[in-house]
This record gives sequence, structure tokens and C-alpha cells, in this order.
Amino acid sequence: MLHFYLRAKRIDAAIKLGEHYPDDFAPMQYGKVLALHLAGREEDARTLLRQLRKVFPEVYKMLISPNPRRPAITEGRVTMGGKDEAWFYREDYLDIWQQSGGLEWLRKNK
Repeated sequence: MLHFYLRAKRIDAAIKLGEHYPDDFAPMQYGKVLALHLAGREEDARTLLRQLRKVFPEVYKMLISPNPRRPAITEGRVTMGGKDEAWFYREDYLDIWQQSGGLEWLRKNK
């Protein structure tokens, strides 16, 4: 749902949703980073990104990679925090990161 808000350019709604789930899984958290960035809340976005790179590093690596390798995927299963979760996140949401300029920002915030 958070990424639906981002696609609809409802940034405040995306942030609000993300705030309701502060300890959620990688997709919600990385979506919140993008929402914070798009809202101009750069320090908040960078702070959360630093935390997420420790907790969910594979998503970050998968997003910034220009040509990532598809990891082994087991049908019907996802490894939370794993390369397969990162792959699915990239497949589903890379377009939002690219179109918004967030991907370029992400690459600069190593």
C-alpha cells in the first residue's frame, strides 16, 4: 500500500503509513526511506537508510546494482532479509525509485 501511495504521488500518506509500522519488513521500510526523501526530509531519510543498510543490506545492494544476478528462488517462499526478498522488492518497485530520482539519491548515500 505504501508504494501505491508513492506511485500516486501521495507522499504524506506514504510517510504516515510507514510511521504506523516502524519495525516492519524491508519493503515498508525502504518505501518509507523513499517517501522521506521525496518529502525533502533528507536527514530523516539518510538516518533510516543507515539503519536499514545494517538490518536489510541485500535490498540496498540489489537496488543500486545496475545488473544484479537473480538469486536462487524457492517457489512460494521468501527469506526475510535475504537476496530473494531483495530481488522481489527490486522487481516490484525499481520503477518508482528510478522515476522519482530516488535511485540516484540512493547511490549517492553509500
